[in-house]
Amino acid sequence: MNPLDRDVVIAALEANLATLERLVAELPPEGEVPRADGRWSACQVLEHLVLTEGGVHRLLRTALEAPPSPRRTREKDALVAGLATLPQRVTAPAAVAPAARFAATSDALAALRTVRAQSIELARTLPAPWDAQHVAHPFFGALDIGQWLLMLATHGDRHAAQIAGG
Repeated sequence: MNPLDRDVVIAALEANLATLERLVAELPPEGEVPRADGRWSACQVLEHLVLTEGGVHRLLRTALEAPPSPRRTREKDALVAGLATLPQRVTAPAAVAPAARFAATSDALAALRTVRAQSIELARTLPAPWDAQHVAHPFFGALDIGQWLLMLATHGDRHAAQIAGG
């Protein structure tokens, strides 16, 4: 990712939030109830996104404390951009698994709006170059700050499809 292309990242974060808001607005009341097939309800999906984004914020702040690195991970740009369409399901790490922290989908969506606003603010204000700071992802290895921020949107897109698909 071009380390200076903040507009692309911010637009992706905003678009994903708008999609999630629209999907939640269209949900029937049973969208809050855990599903019998073991898949997450919309409320659980949103809780997972809230937990994930909060964790990513902490990781990025820690990464910024390290000196810039000459390493570059641009070969992973396509992976991050295509995350929404990965065909296989992945088991979420326990730290970001839903645990009924929200009583209603509307509460989870409100929390997501708050954490997403923080993500957008991070994208606007983090110093460049984003591609000189890295954090290890549990599945994808080292990703730079720009890739992590874009991944929040594409991860959200993946879960938006889950909500839309029922």
